[in-house]
Amino acid sequence: MSRAKTRGNWRTGLKRGAQLIAAVIGLALIVMWTTGVFTEQIPPGTLRHEPGFALPAQAKTVTVEKKAFSRQIDVTGTVFSEETIHIAARIKAHVEKVHAGAGSKVSEGDLLVSLDDRDIRQQLSSADADLDQTQTEYHRTKRLFDSGAATHRDYTAAQSTYRRALARKEELTVMLGFTEMRAPIDGVVTDREIEAGDLAVPGQVLMTMYNPKSMRLEVPVPVRLSDRINVGDSVPVTIEYPACRCYGDVVEIVSKIDSASRTRTVKVSLPVEEKGILPGTFGRIWIKAFPEEGIFVPETAVYTIGQLEMVQCVADDRVTRRLVRTGAVQGEFVEILSGLDHGETILVHPALSTPNGRNMPPVDTNTED
Repeated sequence: MSRAKTRGNWRTGLKRGAQLIAAVIGLALIVMWTTGVFTEQIPPGTLRHEPGFALPAQAKTVTVEKKAFSRQIDVTGTVFSEETIHIAARIKAHVEKVHAGAGSKVSEGDLLVSLDDRDIRQQLSSADADLDQTQTEYHRTKRLFDSGAATHRDYTAAQSTYRRALARKEELTVMLGFTEMRAPIDGVVTDREIEAGDLAVPGQVLMTMYNPKSMRLEVPVPVRLSDRINVGDSVPVTIEYPACRCYGDVVEIVSKIDSASRTRTVKVSLPVEEKGILPGTFGRIWIKAFPEEGIFVPETAVYTIGQLEMVQCVADDRVTRRLVRTGAVQGEFVEILSGLDHGETILVHPALSTPNGRNMPPVDTNTED
C-alpha cells in the first residue's frame, strides 16, 4: 500500500508541475504578443505634417500688395464756443434775484440777474432834487445876467453847478441800468457763480454763457503736420459726445508755436446742424501725412480672438492663422502694420470652422463677395 500511495503522489506532483509550466509559457506568449513581437515592426522615421487645414471650396482669396497712400493722422483737441460771454457786475450791490441757472437756454434781452437798486434809486431821487434846484438857480442867474444885474462869473458858476447836477443824474440813471443784467445773445448759461443775497462787486463774474450755434474745435497740431493744413480746408472731425462724424472748416491757424509742446493751435468751425455739442467736449481731426507705402486688406479678412487680431493665410491650398497688428481704417480696407508681407495670399472671409471641429470667430456673412 505504501508503494502504491507513493506512486500516486508522484503522479499528482508531476501533473501540477506540468500545469505550472504551461501557465508560465502561456503568460510569456501573451506578454510577447502584446508587445508586438509577432507583428511586423515599422522602422523609425519622420511623419509628414501639413500645417493648417485644407482650403475650403469656392473660398475667396486676395493677394496682399504694398501700395502708396497718405496716412490719416488724428490730432485731439477741445470744443469751444466762438462766442463765450462772461456776465460781470459793474457796480457794488447785493444780488436780489437770479433768473437763470446753469444749462438754461436764454434769448437776447432776457433778464439774468437783478441787483438791489434801492440805494441807487435813493441817490437818484436826491440827484433829481439837486437838479431841479440848480436848474432853477441857473435860469434865474441867466435872466439877471441878460439884464445886467449879475456878473459873468455868477452866470458861469450857476451854469457849471447845473451841468454837474445833470451829469450826476445821468450817471445814476446809467448805474440803475447796471442793476439788471440781461443776455446779450441767444445762448446757453454754463456757470452761475452767485446766489441771491450775495454781494456783487465790480468785475466779479456772475454768469457765463455761450452761443451753441457757433462751436469750434481747437486742436494743437504738431509743427511737422502744420504745413499739411491751411485756412479754408475742410477736414474730417470726430466728436466724442454726442458721438458724431462730420467735416469742419479751418478758420484760423495761430501764427505762434507753443515752446512746450511744439504745436500750433488750429481752430476748426463745426457745422451749425450738429446739435447738442457742449464746450469742453473731446474731439479730433484727421490730417493727411506725407505719402508712404503700406499694406491694406479687406476689413472682413481680420478677426479677433480676445485681444489678438488674426487673418487666415493661404499657401499650397492650405489655410493657416497669422497674428497681425492693424492700423487705420480707410473705407472698406484696414492697414496691416505687421504680420503680413507683400505677395502673400489671405482669405477675404475667414473660414467659420476648421476640419478638426474647432470653431472660428464669426464673420459678416452679409458682405457681398
